[in-house]
Amino acid sequence: MSGLGAVICGWLAVSQILEVQKIKRETTRVTAWLTNWNTRDGFRAEVGLDPGDPEKKVWVAMSHDVGLRLFGDVDVYLHPTDPEKSRLGGLFQFWLGPAVLLLTAVVFAFPAVWLLSLSGPAHYAHPLPGEWSGRWVWFSAAPWPGGAGDFVLRLPSYAWKVALGLALVGTPFVCHAIADSAALWHGRLLWGVFGLFWTLVLGGVSLHFGSYELVADERSVRERSALGWKEAPWEAVRRLEDESVRYQRWSEAFQRFEPGLSDSGRRALVLVDADGKRMTSIGVELEPPSARRKLFEYARQRTGLTPVDTERRVVR
Repeated sequence: MSGLGAVICGWLAVSQILEVQKIKRETTRVTAWLTNWNTRDGFRAEVGLDPGDPEKKVWVAMSHDVGLRLFGDVDVYLHPTDPEKSRLGGLFQFWLGPAVLLLTAVVFAFPAVWLLSLSGPAHYAHPLPGEWSGRWVWFSAAPWPGGAGDFVLRLPSYAWKVALGLALVGTPFVCHAIADSAALWHGRLLWGVFGLFWTLVLGGVSLHFGSYELVADERSVRERSALGWKEAPWEAVRRLEDESVRYQRWSEAFQRFEPGLSDSGRRALVLVDADGKRMTSIGVELEPPSARRKLFEYARQRTGLTPVDTERRVVR
């Protein structure tokens, strides 16, 4: 979704750049002074063309009012045959729109590029140390059916509901951008892009949480959701860690770390390979609790390893 947004914004930016080049080819540039502009009934500016004739004024199209100064000098591009194609020029008039669109394309492209960089082979063709990447295969259907395993764990239902509620926070910004037709286009675009980006990202998180499941059998531990999958074979496990995560904050007053609001943290059974990479993490938040406890015990029996107590501190 974010990749599609990046493509659309990039295409619009290129279209505006080509339109600017077309205007420069087909019109004549003159220097005038700005006497008035109107952003309510169409974006148009009134400019004076002849200092000796105050009545010689024309209305030309403009993109926005950023950088405009009343009675200041402006560049005007006059069309020789069609006055409707004449327009206000200059750095902000011509290039602010493409710059905003290109920046928006970068913002949209960042999540897609980040997810692609995380993607990779997440299962063993040959279970040898060092070959496991520990990465999700994003936007790819899992090669096993849902719920296929001796142990099936899922996230609690509140996880996807909270994410969905946060995603809906972005919809008023999108509606405001669509409904406020009197506002300048670049302001509407920024609000709309912000709301759409917020909604898409958190909507994707909600979809991931809602469809997430962790399954395990005698072959491996596998994770899947609507957005991707990964697999961790038991043969590759070289260490089990009983991990405790502690959330802390830095106190400027006492110059030390202090317990955060959620100091209770969370616990998880972490599967680690021969290179010390975290293959997967089985958190205590997964449900149902009875299946989770059985999976913890099965992991000890299947690997023959005793979990090592570890602690990971997260500063917030």
